[in-house]
Amino acid sequence: MWLKASVLSAALLLAATACGSSSPDAADTPAPGRSSGAATGETTTSSAGAEPDAPSSAAGSPGAAPTVGDLPPVCSLLTSADRKRLVGKSVDRVIPVSGVGEGYTCRWVEADSLAPSTLVQVTAMPSSTWAQTLPSALEQMEQHKDQFSAADRKELVQAQKMVSGGRLDAKQACSLFTTLSEIGGAPQGADRTVNLLPVGQSTGVSAQTCTAGRFTSVVFARPGLQRSEQLTNLALAVLARAHQRSQRLP
Repeated sequence: MWLKASVLSAALLLAATACGSSSPDAADTPAPGRSSGAATGETTTSSAGAEPDAPSSAAGSPGAAPTVGDLPPVCSLLTSADRKRLVGKSVDRVIPVSGVGEGYTCRWVEADSLAPSTLVQVTAMPSSTWAQTLPSALEQMEQHKDQFSAADRKELVQAQKMVSGGRLDAKQACSLFTTLSEIGGAPQGADRTVNLLPVGQSTGVSAQTCTAGRFTSVVFARPGLQRSEQLTNLALAVLARAHQRSQRLP
């Protein structure tokens, strides 16, 4: 199952990255035979994307951080304490996110490092907005459909038809998130996922959910992260708080 989950994770994260990053790095997308960074590569679920690029020294210049008043509302979804719980240290300097992700994503890194290896990122948006980014994700999955079962390939075709049929409403979009998570090996009806993945030279964790018409993703990375039940529970707990807070956003 590890490769199927790896492909799914990469695809969903690719979709979220389209909304949440100014310069996606294709080198971080797992391919057949390459681990996603998890010990087993399997999707960890509790019932069912955004992969950040490794921060560059230019983007992470201490003088480039915006002031509090300039931060988008999405930056309010994770407190300083939340971020410290995830990575074990303070990550309070915001790296601006431009392009299509502007306004939907907030990314924090260490304040005293020009090339930080520790980061936290949150992405939140209406699920129908997230669904508009899915064509590229489904294309990624299509390239590796030989790794899926016949039933999964059938669901993938249905997902492609849903996306190509026009804008999905909020309920349809979250339903599609569940379908894609199930294709990746999640239990039926899954609405949250947790995966390990490479982020630059660090190990990252991506926790995603789609309920109540909202898509939320929390990604954090630091050197030496290892898969464990405690790490999964931590990711899900922080994701739940961010997702609840996101309900007040436009």
